Amino acid sequence: MAHDSVPSAQSNNSELLTSTHVGSPPLSIFLPTTSSSETKSNSEKTQGEKASSGETKTYETKTCRGICISNLLLTLPTHLWRHILTFFGYKDYTLAGRTCQYLKRLWTEAVKKNRLPLFVPLDCNTLQEAVGRLHEDDRLTTIVVGKGEHQIDGYSLKIPSAMNIVGDPGVPKSEIVVVGGIDFKRGIRGNGHLQHLTLRQAKECGVWGESSFTMADVLVEQCGYGVVAQGTSVVGRCTNVEVRQCGLSGMVASGGASITLIGAKTTVHHNCTKGKSGHYGLKVSWSSSSTIQLVSPLTKEHVSLDNGGDGNWGAAFGGDINQIKTRS
Repeated sequence: MAHDSVPSAQSNNSELLTSTHVGSPPLSIFLPTTSSSETKSNSEKTQGEKASSGETKTYETKTCRGICISNLLLTLPTHLWRHILTFFGYKDYTLAGRTCQYLKRLWTEAVKKNRLPLFVPLDCNTLQEAVGRLHEDDRLTTIVVGKGEHQIDGYSLKIPSAMNIVGDPGVPKSEIVVVGGIDFKRGIRGNGHLQHLTLRQAKECGVWGESSFTMADVLVEQCGYGVVAQGTSVVGRCTNVEVRQCGLSGMVASGGASITLIGAKTTVHHNCTKGKSGHYGLKVSWSSSSTIQLVSPLTKEHVSLDNGGDGNWGAAFGGDINQIKTRS
């Protein structure tokens, strides 16, 4: 599966999670379709038909300013509907769409536009399960990760196709923790995206990218390496990303890859805690075309601080230290 259209790292959570929404619902969406005569009849009844058990059902319809009380929710303004529907996942749309024509239309539109989210742990128990389902279903593009620690089996979670993995926007990213690494496999068409979460204690790399990826509002901490982009034409775009307390280098562009750093909250500090030589806060290696570009006003002196090893920035194995630079 491949998704050619994935939000950039500058997309915010609300953009990712509200992309299925349309205008305000009509005032009849929660009620079964009835004729005017049926509506009138029901409104006049104080006693209804007898049920099969012989019990008598009572119906009563109250109105307020001409609007049926049961329909008051439908008067909510569009922006509130969008906020409510932000929390609808694949399962919610599927179940609600069976009884609500408006939500059924939303579900159908979302399917056509490949915008259905999966929620972890509501729709899937684990992040691994969600990645597998999304990879196999072209209707799905986004995984929303809820509060808690989400354990990754093995060294890293393999990402085989373009997808968005974002933390619940209603929860601080410090409380949305993926324990383990993320590995964007080689050959992904499109882009992988991580947003608003914490990656912690990966045995190898917090993020390993052999395909292009974006990150926004992500904390990477206590891993082997922090963030690594590997291979010609691979681009990692990191907006307001913090990498700290990793044992080896903090950010590495290797083998002709490029990493772009953006945003005032971007920082790489207190890494290389194992004290090994050849490791830096910012590192380019294995090709003179490997680059780390900092978008002005960021500078390497501002971003990379208090790292151990051989210092805050450097090059190894054919890398060019001059390729760690600020651009406008």
